Amino acid sequence: MVVIAVNILYIKIDDQKEVASTDITDHLTFLGLTESPSIVNNYRDDSQQDGQIWSYSRYGQTTITAKFLLQFF
Repeated sequence: MVVIAVNILYIKIDDQKEVASTDITDHLTFLGLTESPSIVNNYRDDSQQDGQIWSYSRYGQTTITAKFLLQFF
């Protein structure tokens, strides 16, 4: 059995078609990515009580860091 692992990142900007990272330029290798989702908590503001009461949580904007190797020959 032969297993071939290819690291490809597909990039889509607005309404354009997806582009594979291998099609952008020669000698560009996608190494991986890390995600950092952020959770935003919202609280009710009751001025008659001390502290705040939790209302709900939601996901905020997620930061994604992509790592590439670009070889110059």
